[in-house]
Amino acid sequence: MASDRNNPTPYGSANDLPSVIEMRQLLAGGKLLTRVIARDQRQKLVDVERELDNLVALIDRFYVLLGPRHWLFTGNLPIPALEELLGSPASVVQVESGLIEIIRERIDSQFWRLGLMGHEAMRARSHTLERAREHYANGEWDSCTLQLVTVMDGFVNDVEPNARRGLHTREAAEMVAWDNIIGHHMGLTSVMPIFLRTFKRRHEDEVYEVHRHGIVHGTVIHYNNRVVATKAWNLVAAVCDWADAKRKAGVPEEPKPTLRSTVAGLADLARRRRYRETFEPSRVEASDPAFAENELVRESTRFLDSWAARRWAIVAEYLPVFMFDKDAKPGQRAAEAKAIYESSPLVEFSIEAVSFPFASSGVVHGTATIGDRSGPIEIRWMLQTPGGNAAMPSDDDVRWRLAVFPPRNFHISESA
Repeated sequence: MASDRNNPTPYGSANDLPSVIEMRQLLAGGKLLTRVIARDQRQKLVDVERELDNLVALIDRFYVLLGPRHWLFTGNLPIPALEELLGSPASVVQVESGLIEIIRERIDSQFWRLGLMGHEAMRARSHTLERAREHYANGEWDSCTLQLVTVMDGFVNDVEPNARRGLHTREAAEMVAWDNIIGHHMGLTSVMPIFLRTFKRRHEDEVYEVHRHGIVHGTVIHYNNRVVATKAWNLVAAVCDWADAKRKAGVPEEPKPTLRSTVAGLADLARRRRYRETFEPSRVEASDPAFAENELVRESTRFLDSWAARRWAIVAEYLPVFMFDKDAKPGQRAAEAKAIYESSPLVEFSIEAVSFPFASSGVVHGTATIGDRSGPIEIRWMLQTPGGNAAMPSDDDVRWRLAVFPPRNFHISESA
């Protein structure tokens, strides 16, 4: 078991994570107490324990199947999609193909940014990430991989300012993550030797791993395939999880939660799960009498009007929370919005419908002229808390923010 913040060692199972151990202890104590008091909370505790068991089993199964192929379980992978994939009777090869498709969908939808842009050092490289995303979408696997390798090297170099060393100079033991699943014994430390493998002579066979040394130095010459490029994205997410763990390890421990706060937290978790499970997709057309009063219609109209009028401070209000540091000033936020939208002026637009396909998400459908391009648009939104997490309508201080924000991603083809 590895619970020392300063000297962590790889975890044999997700069950060995300090937070999982603590959660199991709290659940055990809570269940014992609910035999006497708060009996109405016992089923909630049982349900949460079952969810925890399922998550641990999912992570461990992921590494049993895909660990030997050097895939990494990261925080930005969607749990429901993984549950469906890993619960199927598919072969390992089919499961790997399924994982690649899951990651591709995350890249296409821009959801990959949610886990990466929480770090200033990654936000500084967002332009390179965006180019890598475009190259990935165009099947330019080799150039995508090269750009992501430079991002990883530079990012890891910046994470620890007092010990500036890129990922390519790190030993595997240095990449152990405290209380993060990336610290699994088949996680990042297991993949590092593959990443660092030295190729002194030309290697002419096609490879399916991110061999950083051979790729950068030109000794590995056949790596232009989807598997390598997708693994590079997987590695980028993993080093961000590692950085999260480094940051978490440096934060003083909070007081242990009380039974009251634990039960309240679990009740809130159950409430959110019920919201997701009972959510029913819907769509509102412009012909609906209540269309103009729909909150997403109002917010989208304000965003689009402000974009057209170049009111960048208002446009910035709709950008994802992860785009900015907590202490970013209004002028800095406006400058970021201007950098994104100024070169793609919004000439005209109309909103024809809004749909709500999933809990906490919405899509605006319409037409627009953006720059020199006119046609149908879809703008994807997410209902978020002030911290950037998915929210329920009943939560306090929530607002709609853009889930996908680059202007070129708003237009869709006529056939779509």
